[in-house]
Amino acid sequence: MALGWFKVVEVQVQSARAYQWRWEEKAGVVVSLLDDALFHVLYAAEAVVLSAALCGFFLCCGCNI
Repeated sequence: MALGWFKVVEVQVQSARAYQWRWEEKAGVVVSLLDDALFHVLYAAEAVVLSAALCGFFLCCGCNI
């Protein structure tokens, strides 16, 4: 009787761990998607800032260096 009780507890612990793993896996996917989206947004913003800096340099200083 006592061994059967321990098996029930063991199965519950294993299912709880599997449930926790699924949530961690889903959270990892969400973080990965957010990371990819943020990378593309920052990449575009950096391109705009660098282009503006280059244009500003040529407008103010020209090619007189």
